[in-house]
Amino acid sequence: MVEYTTSIVTFIDILGFREFVEENISNPTKVKKVLEIFYRVNKPVSALPIKPKVIVFSDSVVRIINIYRESNKKIQTDTLYQEILNLAWIQGHLFLELEGTLVERGILIRGAVTLGKIVADEYKYNGEKGNMLFGPAFNQAYDLESKVAIYPRIIIDPILFDLFEKEEVEKLLLDTGDGILFINYLKHIYGLKEFEENRPIILQRHEDLFEEYLNKHPKLDKESAKFIWLKRYHQMFS
Repeated sequence: MVEYTTSIVTFIDILGFREFVEENISNPTKVKKVLEIFYRVNKPVSALPIKPKVIVFSDSVVRIINIYRESNKKIQTDTLYQEILNLAWIQGHLFLELEGTLVERGILIRGAVTLGKIVADEYKYNGEKGNMLFGPAFNQAYDLESKVAIYPRIIIDPILFDLFEKEEVEKLLLDTGDGILFINYLKHIYGLKEFEENRPIILQRHEDLFEEYLNKHPKLDKESAKFIWLKRYHQMFS
């Protein structure tokens, strides 16, 4: 019998992934290394009993955490905090050249985090294994990513705010002026000990992401608007 679980669901779109695949048609290992980053977690989360389930298909990534598997409210809240930190950590690794894992240029993502009902099960049919993924939370996360996030950021559905304490929201999230809170990944990765030796290059590497594009594409259009927003976020942090 298939049943919904109430889970934290994140839907992520890897921006420019089609071009990245085409550029590396002779080196699929490089593409694989980028996708592997979405399966990794920041070290503190390993102490929590609830782990994310990660599904990657082409340029789309879904992360699912059955948060109510644990009845303890503190564990639920800590798990949500850690998943947001995980997502910030992932964003950092995608634009920084660290540990030999990445590529010549940074990679940007756009996404949304929500809470709701979802089915994410493995199943067998005639001896064959497969995966099944559907539910209102998946639909909501996809709609928020594709219709609301707009820019290279991971936004947070307000439905999650009941699990936050106000001061924690201020630590983890940011609003650039449109009323939509998103994960403040620059602040998080800048403070991580593992990035300590690389702090001098973090902001420069981030700046390179938008400056290179805007210098080559000065015309205002839908694509350049993403990098203009990224520049604004960068300036708010720096």
